[in-house]
Amino acid sequence: AAVGHKKFLIFYLVSGVGAGLAQVLIDLDSSTPLVGASGAVSGVMAMYLGIFRLKKIEFFYWFFVFVGYFRAPALFILPFYIGAELFSMWTQPDSNVAFMAHVGGFVTGAILIAATLWLKPEELNHAYIEEEQIANPEQISLEKLYQQLEKFQFATALKSLNNHSKQF
Repeated sequence: AAVGHKKFLIFYLVSGVGAGLAQVLIDLDSSTPLVGASGAVSGVMAMYLGIFRLKKIEFFYWFFVFVGYFRAPALFILPFYIGAELFSMWTQPDSNVAFMAHVGGFVTGAILIAATLWLKPEELNHAYIEEEQIANPEQISLEKLYQQLEKFQFATALKSLNNHSKQF
């Protein structure tokens, strides 16, 4: 919504290309096929960082059975993502995950949004950016369900799931 549908699609695709190029350049001898959109998604995360910076945005987390949402400034959370990707790249050299593609997509997305902010900031939907991003009732209902699952309150979670299904 902040950059518009067409520009988002272009940025997403260009971030994917940047991701693929970064992975290929880091490992020119690889014969492993590069499949997936995670590098392009990393570019989207960089766009969020560039657009929302210190505004609190909602993050989804999933850690084994622990799932939910929390709000934090984009600038404080998203750099940890890139740090984790670089750390994984150096500590898991035999992994089939294209960690450098994630980094490359992130850097490409950051460059694209920085160029937009610098050259054509009027193309951004500033009203949307300044609007308080609050959870909708469906997200609040899911958050309650996730918290019950985290606490292993399965009977209560099943009731909440049934109520959620009826409402949404």
